[in-house]
Amino acid sequence: MSSFRGTSPRGAGRPLAALGFDSSWVENFAPFRAAGLLPGRVSAVDPAAVDAVVAAGPVRATFGAGILQCIANDPDAGPCTGDWVALRAWPDGRTTLEAILPRRTTLFGGAAWGGARGQLVAANVDVVLVSVSLEQAPNLTRLQPMLTRARSSGAAAVVVLTKADLDPDRALRDQSLLAALLAVEVLVVSVVTSQPADRLSELAVPGRTVALIGEPGVGKSTLVSRLAGAHVAAVAQPPAHRLGRSRTARPELLILPTGALVVDTPGVRGYDLEEPPVANRRS
Repeated sequence: MSSFRGTSPRGAGRPLAALGFDSSWVENFAPFRAAGLLPGRVSAVDPAAVDAVVAAGPVRATFGAGILQCIANDPDAGPCTGDWVALRAWPDGRTTLEAILPRRTTLFGGAAWGGARGQLVAANVDVVLVSVSLEQAPNLTRLQPMLTRARSSGAAAVVVLTKADLDPDRALRDQSLLAALLAVEVLVVSVVTSQPADRLSELAVPGRTVALIGEPGVGKSTLVSRLAGAHVAAVAQPPAHRLGRSRTARPELLILPTGALVVDTPGVRGYDLEEPPVANRRS
């Protein structure tokens, strides 16, 4: 069943507008609706199927013939987390994914996620939070490729320095330095001191989609729970020898109790420096 998690009962529906389906999406979907298809948003992707959410609730959809043909011609033409898609409900209870709506923004991961140019990991994201742990001094050589990915997506980019409680004074110095060097908004976050709740709440408003990227172990899943104001993702403390491993196996779209949407991505080491494809920016 769908990995799309929230506060409503499992299988319960919610208005599509709450998932970001605004008037522009409604207009773009009109031809598909006329063909008897249903709009849905992809919450997670498997090799031959997706988890998606429609107005009635979560569904599992296999790939229709048209999508399979597109993937045969171009392996990167398949669906990704965050896509708005057209689904067909069959009389025998099956659901198939028949088309993918044009994307507003496209977030590519590093080469470690697949392919020399990186793999498309999320679509239709509004804000990308680039997470960096303050367990060590921020490394610009490792940070800049991630920031380039975020900026090239077409979404707003924000750097988040996590685990600030380890050295609060250095955290504030690093915040000022990185903001000046990279010309980007930089937030300092501590789950111990609960800062900065107000700014995070401003970023994670109902209907907005926020994606988190970063290397393994920087605290992305903990940050998801922080954005939610509650424990949403599974953030069990691993054994010491496993610290630094990603706890997220694939990009997943989560719905927070606040109504905001979050794409939690697997931690990736070694983001490549090659310029990612340019996103379809919003008009």
